[in-house]
Formats: sequence, structure tokens, C-alpha cells
Amino acid sequence: ERLGGCAVVAAAALEPVSYKKCDEAPTPMILIAGTRDVVVSAERVRETAAALVRRNPGCGAEVHEFDKEHAMVKSQPEAEALMRFWSKTLTLPRPKASDYGEDVIEV
Repeated sequence: ERLGGCAVVAAAALEPVSYKKCDEAPTPMILIAGTRDVVVSAERVRETAAALVRRNPGCGAEVHEFDKEHAMVKSQPEAEALMRFWSKTLTLPRPKASDYGEDVIEV
């Protein structure tokens, strides 16, 4: 099964050379990069996204670059990009607690 989505902010995921081809359901990703980030460059974030797409072409790794240094989300445009991503990815049909058995409680 795939995750509903994954957000990566001010970071690159695993080293691209470590990704192996995956035939399982893709996990959509959004990667937020700062164009002035000297810790994790926007180029490195784009490389991560490209490696994710090579690993599983359906993963839909979106890169959004903002004029910022190495920092978490703190602007309205960044928050809006995340909200748009989550509105697309978290509205997919989700398993219910009952799919896992009678002893699992929906929270």
C-alpha cells in the first residue's frame, strides 16, 4: 500500500543512488526548497525529486522553490502549496478501521 502523501521541507530525501525501482503503489511527494538554502540546495532537492520519479514514475514528486534560506514553512505561499498538495492527495479513498479487523478502532 502507498502512503497518502509525503511532504519534505528544507531537506532532500535519501541519497538518489540508493533508490531501487519499485512496482508498488506510488506515494505522491511535495518537496519544498529554498533558493538561498546553503544547507540543502534547491538543486539537490530537484535531484531527489528526479530520482523518486525514476524509481517509480507515478510518484508525482513536486518541487516548489521559494526565496528563502534553510527553514521550515513560514510564508503563506509555502503553506498554500502544502494545502493544495494535501487537498489532492488526502482526498483519495482511505482504508477504514474495519478493513483491518474488528479489534481496530477508528480515531
